[in-house]
Amino acid sequence: MPLDWTLGTLLPLALLAAGGALVPLALYRLHGPRLLPLALNLAASTVLLVLAGAAIFAALYAAEGVDLARHPGQAALHFLGLGLSSALVWLPVLLLTGLVLGQRSEARLAKLREAQEARRS
Repeated sequence: MPLDWTLGTLLPLALLAAGGALVPLALYRLHGPRLLPLALNLAASTVLLVLAGAAIFAALYAAEGVDLARHPGQAALHFLGLGLSSALVWLPVLLLTGLVLGQRSEARLAKLREAQEARRS
């Protein structure tokens, strides 16, 4: 029985869009207010979300009864392509989250610089 539109389309899109915000936020807590690690955070988030998109599509195909074991290499490339295509959903959210985190990092770094200048004076 085919999955209905909500379960097969809307739920994965919502999960990926939420991941576009939650993955970089979770990784941001690990490195603090520095900009180079933020750039690496966004790159790692991109890779994780492409892989998550590929996994979601593979799960949906498997739920539909598609035999993925017949050509595993071709299936993996196909799902990676679908994971990249899913960037249309999560990439804008990821970029907006990156901008907000960049602003937050700059504000924290400015406060740290002000505190250092106040100690020197």
